Amino acid sequence: MEIRTGCKINLGLEITGVLPNGYHTLDSVFYPLARPFDVLEVERREAVGIRVFCDTPGIDLEHNTLTKAHAAFAALLPEQAVCPGVDVTLHKGIPHGAGLGGGSSDAAALLLWLNSCLETPLPLEELEKAAIKVGADVPFFLHGQPRRVTGIGEVLTPAAVDLPG
Repeated sequence: MEIRTGCKINLGLEITGVLPNGYHTLDSVFYPLARPFDVLEVERREAVGIRVFCDTPGIDLEHNTLTKAHAAFAALLPEQAVCPGVDVTLHKGIPHGAGLGGGSSDAAALLLWLNSCLETPLPLEELEKAAIKVGADVPFFLHGQPRRVTGIGEVLTPAAVDLPG
């Protein structure tokens, strides 16, 4: 399966504090964009775990948002449930390290895909718990709509912002 993952821009960004763990608290509006985008080629496999492939330099294939998302999702599952094994080939279209949330978008897309593989999918609130463990921007990408973002990125409220084109 091929999944396109968009990016985001910040409409205003106020850093409101710094937590003891180094995370910054913020107040911003995140706005999703369809382009640029990454493409995930996702394929189920019998073996457990995740393998990530990417031809873009600078992407750590063993420790990245995709591997973190897979681990966080597996940790959410009840003991009798099995997290699907998966091969993911990442084609980067969102510039790496540009602050557009490409890695976060990829992680959210994988969480949603893994959830769709379950006989009884987890509720969105549970996916958000996995998402915040991967990264502060990841919960936003589960929604795909403009959101006012506070806290470290985990407090999301709908934002009535429409910027066509």
